[in-house]
Amino acid sequence: MPAVKIGTVALTEVAVGTVMSVQPYPGAGQAVSTKLAQLTGIPFPEPGRSADFEDLRVLWAGRDTAFLVGEVPPLDLLCGEAALTDQSDAWVVLRLSGSQAREVLARLTPLDLRDTAFTEGQTARTELAHMAVLLVALPAAVEIWLMRSMRLTALDKLSQAMKSVAARAARDRDTGDAAP
Repeated sequence: MPAVKIGTVALTEVAVGTVMSVQPYPGAGQAVSTKLAQLTGIPFPEPGRSADFEDLRVLWAGRDTAFLVGEVPPLDLLCGEAALTDQSDAWVVLRLSGSQAREVLARLTPLDLRDTAFTEGQTARTELAHMAVLLVALPAAVEIWLMRSMRLTALDKLSQAMKSVAARAARDRDTGDAAP
């Protein structure tokens, strides 16, 4: 997908490499977290959090679910304690950046995206124009994780929202009005 830039907001598709889902079996959560820390340097994430270590990211991706993203080491130590699923082909990651990126997302999701509410390193399962997504707050952007089959729909909805935000900003500049 070529990058889309409208107004101050840019949308790009990001290659993330391997995406391995880790879901501890009932009662094995602490053991999985400890073993994951031994294997990767990062324990199982707290709800709504993410962490990076070298070439690996660990994202909370829902109840009792984490995604290991990037250079995933062999996870033999977790066999029998967690369901492990390679989901690399299932997900697409879009990165929305720019000074009005959160305003664009606010038109499509009910999540509170203010900088004080959705801070760097947080993840959230939510909807984006009725599509199930995982949002990840980055220093200057937000990643949107969604099923690959929804990629074109998301691109269309995000482009429409980007045009709307850009048009409002242009109108406010032209009239001297400040956005509410």
